[in-house]
Amino acid sequence: MDTSGQAGLVRGLRRVAATSVDDRRRYAAAGTKLVAERFSVTRMADEPAAEYTALHTG
Repeated sequence: MDTSGQAGLVRGLRRVAATSVDDRRRYAAAGTKLVAERFSVTRMADEPAAEYTALHTG
């Protein structure tokens, strides 16, 4: 969705509004899963910890 201007935002919002309820539910479930996988507290802590370890031992 192009949000850099009013026209693009309006087009995108219209497209979202025209999406079926079932599709919106699927998108919401997929988005929830993606965020949980990519931004879990454990992952956000483990990744920098691994970098620090590599720097310290490298």
